[in-house]
Amino acid sequence: MIFHKYRRCACGSSGRRRVGEVPGQHATEDTDAYAVEGSQGLARAISARPPATALDRGKGTGMTFKVPIPDENDPRWTRRDGILVTRDEGATKWLAGDLTTVKISAAQTNGSLGVLETTVLPGGGPIAHAHGREDEAFYVLNGDFEFLNGDQTLKAGPGDFLFIPRGNRHRFTNIGPRPANLLTFMLPGGHEGFWLDNGIDAVPGQPMPEWDPAQLGPLIEELTRHHVTLLPEGPLDDAG
Repeated sequence: MIFHKYRRCACGSSGRRRVGEVPGQHATEDTDAYAVEGSQGLARAISARPPATALDRGKGTGMTFKVPIPDENDPRWTRRDGILVTRDEGATKWLAGDLTTVKISAAQTNGSLGVLETTVLPGGGPIAHAHGREDEAFYVLNGDFEFLNGDQTLKAGPGDFLFIPRGNRHRFTNIGPRPANLLTFMLPGGHEGFWLDNGIDAVPGQPMPEWDPAQLGPLIEELTRHHVTLLPEGPLDDAG
């Protein structure tokens, strides 16, 4: 059994309490029970307390305050609208040289969010563009990326995060020697439908297919439908 250290408090000879504990927080009863009977005695002492109607973390120091607690029939006690997406879940698509898994979509989040997990080959990434309908945020899982932020370039590595508001020109490029991964958050959701509608279902263990100009052409029209404007780098004549 492991015992906590105690020290005398000013409230009397039996007023032992745990180091760092605030007087007035059932310190004497709880710590004495623990010292005599171990963790089971402490559990019994705590369960015997009357139910609290106020948060009393600062009780005894003039800091007692009340917090309103919803009625037991309030649906927030039992709502189960959270969504868990495990590491292997999501629709995985090949599209324009990248492998992308739609982790969650607007259809699942009442329109509020879409999330992509993308594997980008060395040198890969989208043409610079701007969104007219959603903000985007990027979180680098591994590898090295260069991001375009308007006319500014930024380097980002594992653990780095970038927010891009709608209307802001941007792109990302994998500048490392190996495939790299990042998460893309779209707020509100909806643009993830571009991958769901136009991507090819990925086949595990098969190499990613190359995309030729004939396949890329229709994507331009799809981007327009998604309120995405291409803003390529370099001379416009080279953009095709």
